[in-house]
Amino acid sequence: MRSFQFDDRITFGGAEYAGPWAITDFRVDAVTRRIALAAHHGTWWPSLITLLDERFQRRATFAHAGWLEFLHWVSPDRLVAAGFSQAQDGGAVLLLDTQAFDGQSPADPDSEFYCRECGAGRAVRYVVMPRSELNRVTGSRFNRARLEMNEQGLTVRTIEMQVSDDEAVDALYEFSPDLRLQRASFSSRYWEQHRALEMQGRIRHTRESCPDRDGPREVHVWEPQTGWTTVTLHAEPNSTR
Repeated sequence: MRSFQFDDRITFGGAEYAGPWAITDFRVDAVTRRIALAAHHGTWWPSLITLLDERFQRRATFAHAGWLEFLHWVSPDRLVAAGFSQAQDGGAVLLLDTQAFDGQSPADPDSEFYCRECGAGRAVRYVVMPRSELNRVTGSRFNRARLEMNEQGLTVRTIEMQVSDDEAVDALYEFSPDLRLQRASFSSRYWEQHRALEMQGRIRHTRESCPDRDGPREVHVWEPQTGWTTVTLHAEPNSTR
């Protein structure tokens, strides 16, 4: 019986992270039979994705500054991962090239989120979804991204506020298979909580005058050719906070 266990020691900035590592997801590509596994550090924020061949031999590893919890094969040479970016402080979804996989998430070489011993590979596209107003006003945990598949492409849900163990307020982002954003919106539960916070005086505008009334206003996109850019989804209306 074949098995695999993460025993990596990795350094971000000047800090070493040696595990334990908790496996969060794994996916098998139906064509190549390669296995993608994601794991995050048991205490701190680093994550790893590794590729195994059909004999469970490691072929490549991608280091990430932040938790990664969901994987999906788009094609034999493209893998999507979703979670949270510690460096950018927002939900994250990334598209990886399995032919140039050894590497890490984008980071300034002088920052605490840079891995000096990691390979030169980078994401094909890396998208960060900023924390929402509800997330910030309520002091909620990081808005980590969850990945779902549909016939048109990818749906990413960022958890903006946890109402109970089985109920959350989320934002929805729809992407094409090559991780181009198609549309974004907040769930109806988001606006219910927005109204409740209005009544408490913690938010001082209505949904109608909210800067986010048409949905999330922007995402941040990193690509190797351009670095970081901001993609505006909706113009901010005049509002009173």
